[in-house]
Amino acid sequence: MNTRQMLGTLGVSAVLACGAALPTMTFAGGPPARQGLEGTWMLGVANSAQPLAFLGLATFTEDGQVLGESNTTSIKSLERGEWFKVGHREYIRSTVNFRFTEPRTYIGVQRITSRMVVSEDGEEFTGQAVVERYDPSGNLISSIPSAESGRRCDSTTTIARCMGIGP
Repeated sequence: MNTRQMLGTLGVSAVLACGAALPTMTFAGGPPARQGLEGTWMLGVANSAQPLAFLGLATFTEDGQVLGESNTTSIKSLERGEWFKVGHREYIRSTVNFRFTEPRTYIGVQRITSRMVVSEDGEEFTGQAVVERYDPSGNLISSIPSAESGRRCDSTTTIARCMGIGP
């Protein structure tokens, strides 16, 4: 092996060794402390008909965008929207998504608007939401209030904790 090949092999080996150590270094102390909603949260949603109607996942980005989905059986697109701070530990989230019936026939749009208050430690929130459903012509057909609770669900959180059923 000539010198050039040996240097190339050493360089690739060093990159691979550093890359293999990256996940350990990145998650060893857990994610960085956050002051806002940034990150992934698991939500429990309740309405007047059910104490825990369904679970949801929401990912809040640093630039104020939010993506969400739920474990409901309804056919819908991914929720997309925005979030912003409105007060001390208080936030507004607004998302929209398309709604469908079998076999994925478009039936309208859904908007979810939620006001959330984050706990002092920044790991949980409670909130009130309104789900507005619109027909394909943009006419409001229903408005459903609900209560939400959320828990941060990051790389160091157990799934049971994310779901609100364990430590």
